[in-house]
Amino acid sequence: MRHWATHPLGIPGLSLHRLSIVLHRSSYWHYLFDFNTALCGVLRELQGVQTLAIVRNDALVKGTLHTWYNRFVKLVLKVDHAERFLKSPPAPESRWWSWSYCERAQTVELRILPAKPKALQREAYDLLVAPLQEALRLSMDSEVEDPDPMSRVSVGL
Repeated sequence: MRHWATHPLGIPGLSLHRLSIVLHRSSYWHYLFDFNTALCGVLRELQGVQTLAIVRNDALVKGTLHTWYNRFVKLVLKVDHAERFLKSPPAPESRWWSWSYCERAQTVELRILPAKPKALQREAYDLLVAPLQEALRLSMDSEVEDPDPMSRVSVGL
């Protein structure tokens, strides 16, 4: 996906209502955390996709899909803040997304929204993202513990 530039599959004329990424079901683990930064960058510029869905498909996901989702959303918010207020010149997103996680279906859905205004003052921005941060906090509070005992083993013991 990081090689697509701004369009799905790198095809400028392609316009999709829904693009689903279905994780491969096998005995191998998916390390989704490895792709958070690249996916965050893709979403800031992606055009031609209304909804991006990630479907677990009973695949083995290191951690859990819910934990990955929460960390990904946290990164999206962190990058958005940094690009808007800590970068000179500022680089606000050209696309914004709503996000949702469905425990029952084991899916993550990202739906395109209009970008936030480019010239938001810090106080207005904080008010705009406060509900998103609170929803993230509640979602993180509801995470279940990673079933992999190796995830809790401390290095160097």
